[in-house]
Amino acid sequence: MRSARSRRGSCRPSPARTRCSGNSGRGITTKGLIATLAVLLLAVIGAVCLIAIFGRDGRDQRSLIIELRDPSPSVRARAAFELSQERRPSLTTICELARVLEDSEEEPRSEAVAALISIGRVNSANADTVIRVMIRVLSRPSSTSSVRLEATRVLSQLGARSQAARDPLLAALHGRNDSLRAYAAAALGEIGLDDAATMRALDQAVDDTIPDVRAAALESLARLRPGDSTSRIAARLVADTSAAVRLNAVYALAGADQYETSIDRAIDVALHDSIPEIRRATAVVLSRLAPSAPSTRDKLQRLAADPVASVRQAALEALRTMASPRH
Repeated sequence: MRSARSRRGSCRPSPARTRCSGNSGRGITTKGLIATLAVLLLAVIGAVCLIAIFGRDGRDQRSLIIELRDPSPSVRARAAFELSQERRPSLTTICELARVLEDSEEEPRSEAVAALISIGRVNSANADTVIRVMIRVLSRPSSTSSVRLEATRVLSQLGARSQAARDPLLAALHGRNDSLRAYAAAALGEIGLDDAATMRALDQAVDDTIPDVRAAALESLARLRPGDSTSRIAARLVADTSAAVRLNAVYALAGADQYETSIDRAIDVALHDSIPEIRRATAVVLSRLAPSAPSTRDKLQRLAADPVASVRQAALEALRTMASPRH
């Protein structure tokens, strides 16, 4: 049996100092606790970093997929947002997000579109999977027009230089739905393939009966083929009945290789447009397109007296640019 004194702790001399064993246990415990907490903190930080780098585990994806079907729109939207941060999503996750494109509420739909785009931008493998799923959505007869519009938005962001993404968009551009044709025309410009089939379809689309389709097709043409062929089309469209088409036409004129007579006449038409934004755009384009043309200064001085301040400012800035030593 230990004596009472031994239970209280004996004092022994130490090379550094005299320390009582009864009191030293508390000091060792405190230091050990601090060390343990430090190790735990580092472990937590490491786990958070691994999750951020490699994504959540399958269990988390499954629970979020379940929430995508929750009766509450805000819960569905939140689940889509959380899934947007997945770096290694399963095919089921991508398909379930695609299903949310059919949601009756705008917030979950918007979050699902953003999630699909975010997932696709992580790596090429993810992008290929999302593109395949969106192509199925576009090609499925049962898909509604609104769902196809959302799928087109995703393809326009992920389908760069992708022929697989291009084909269903060309089909949509030849379809009957007006909004879908406009979305498809814009998406083809975003994808950036200037092959013969794409250019032929866009050339036809600039004569579409729907202004939004004409405007989107002209903008895509100016992006894919900025030279004289598109500029000549734009020169014709500066007199279009739609302000959006006329504005895109003015900007498309900037790609002309030569400041020929038809371009000069188109600029004169745009100078007198009833929409101030179009007149302002004309000043910007004119100074870049034909800074040395004899009539450019006269046209800009006319715009410098415009009743709208933004037009005057653009014209004066263009005149100052032309007067700089670089010109």
